[in-house]
Amino acid sequence: MAESVFEIRRLKKEDLVKYHAFSDAEVWNVGIDVYEKMFEISPNGFFCAENSETHEIVSFCGAVDIGDNRAIVVSFITKPELRGRGIGTRVIKKVLEQFENYEIIVNSAVGREKMYERLGMKKFLYQTNQLICRPKMSKNNEKRKFSRTDLLLEIDDVFEFDQKICKSERQNILKWFFKTSEKGYVAKNEKEEINGYALVRKTPLGISLSPFYAQTETSLREILENVLFDFPTCDVQICLPIENKFTLKILEEYFHIKISSCCVSKDAPENLALSLPNTWLGSKEDFEFEKSSVVSILDFHYAVC
Repeated sequence: MAESVFEIRRLKKEDLVKYHAFSDAEVWNVGIDVYEKMFEISPNGFFCAENSETHEIVSFCGAVDIGDNRAIVVSFITKPELRGRGIGTRVIKKVLEQFENYEIIVNSAVGREKMYERLGMKKFLYQTNQLICRPKMSKNNEKRKFSRTDLLLEIDDVFEFDQKICKSERQNILKWFFKTSEKGYVAKNEKEEINGYALVRKTPLGISLSPFYAQTETSLREILENVLFDFPTCDVQICLPIENKFTLKILEEYFHIKISSCCVSKDAPENLALSLPNTWLGSKEDFEFEKSSVVSILDFHYAVC
């Protein structure tokens, strides 16, 4: 089938269900509310390739304006049997045209880095592993003794702390994440100063900690144990910077961990999973944030950390 059969057009709101179905087929573990919010923020930043004869959509891509003249390329996906024919490239180039003067950032899957570099995203930012964490049962099913953290009742309470982690202004998207979360936790030290917080979101495969930040081991453990107490049977999705090996060791005390199937090369042995991270690439400057405090990033659609 000739590539000319495929028309590149702007995405419509009614296309989001199909877009989300494509992501589900790739096991990206993202709720449709995420797609709806992305489209609400940047409705002109999403495009698709449609067969002009059958009207079947075969490729999607978009970018979300995250402020400070930056945009994140998100959910670039083409029907498997049509990959390698340049259809998806036409779609993403159309997306990039809409953000011509922006710093463009992308979360690249394994093996796709060279393609994004050719499109201008040549600067390495950092790498993450998308982990699926299954809670370990304690001996004799006894519950752990732990300190209860405060529930996060007002997202405004963590804005000042959040700016220590991420130097970009993102209060509006944090408000939305808080509003659509199941629960929030905040850890404080003896002086009642915040040194960690986490939001729990439902996903198709369990829950996601989006985000989860902790500046101390104590705050990390306190929040983890509260999450396990309140969601004891849920698989937990965590997107962890690979440099945070100490954090990974602590997570392994509480969870059986595997890499998300959307991030693993099909040809790689299972024991190599943790060596196959996603790579964050940018088109301009580096992105400043306190990487060591990031247990799980806010979201790879809306934020760099």
